[in-house]
Amino acid sequence: MTTTPNSTSLCFTGTRVVGAEQRKYFTDKLSKIIFSFLSVPGTTLSTHVGDARGIDTIVYNYLMSLSSENLSVQRHIVEDKTKVYSYAQRSMKMVDAVASSDANRMRIIAVPNKPCPPEITVENPFCGSKSGTWATISLRLTS
Repeated sequence: MTTTPNSTSLCFTGTRVVGAEQRKYFTDKLSKIIFSFLSVPGTTLSTHVGDARGIDTIVYNYLMSLSSENLSVQRHIVEDKTKVYSYAQRSMKMVDAVASSDANRMRIIAVPNKPCPPEITVENPFCGSKSGTWATISLRLTS
């Protein structure tokens, strides 16, 4: 795989429940993270985020409010909310997009709200634990 100099690909995942103080704290941290990349001349930043409420929505709305030719935002959508596996497919698409990018830096930024369920492993990230954040983290470890 050929890498693009000064390119970074970020995947965001996190809790669906975010209080007002947490929202303010996270938005401040998100701003610092994004500008730490975009402030470097010649850097391109490719971002991937889901479509859930909470962290996904905060990240997506924040990124869409920015105006930078060096920033791309890809929102990954659950195609059929009646099918449990559709949520796993969304996570897999996000992680695959980051892993297959030509970026020379690939990161996942995760904001879980609970410890990792013991049944989640790198061999079995989507095991019905209802923790998509931890499943996505686990999936990224294997890509």
